[in-house]
Amino acid sequence: MAKKEGRMIRKLAYNNKYAQQNALRGILLENKVEKIIQQLVEREDLDGYIRHRKNSFDDLHGKDFTVIKNGKRYSFGVTISERSMRRANKIHPRWPTWHFREDTDDKAIEICILTLVNGHPRFPPE
Repeated sequence: MAKKEGRMIRKLAYNNKYAQQNALRGILLENKVEKIIQQLVEREDLDGYIRHRKNSFDDLHGKDFTVIKNGKRYSFGVTISERSMRRANKIHPRWPTWHFREDTDDKAIEICILTLVNGHPRFPPE
């Protein structure tokens, strides 16, 4: 019995470490996206933005960011996990959740955001 418990404890410790690593990677991705949004605001491609707090109502409903252009609000989420993206897009179909790898080019992220605010047919403003 002790041997089995030891294996279970090691497995839980591994899963916890893996979850912490993925959480950190997700935070780094959100920081990267926020920097890109700030550049878009400075270039006046966007009027402003909101980064929703962790575990807030909006964050739990798939909105990591809300960008503002011409008084209209467009919300979206970002994730490092393709599985999380599929699940979020099923649960929250009104706004997109995008899957970006860590090495995703800044220009690709910028294009996604600008496509959303410049009239994406599937995602109208809120």
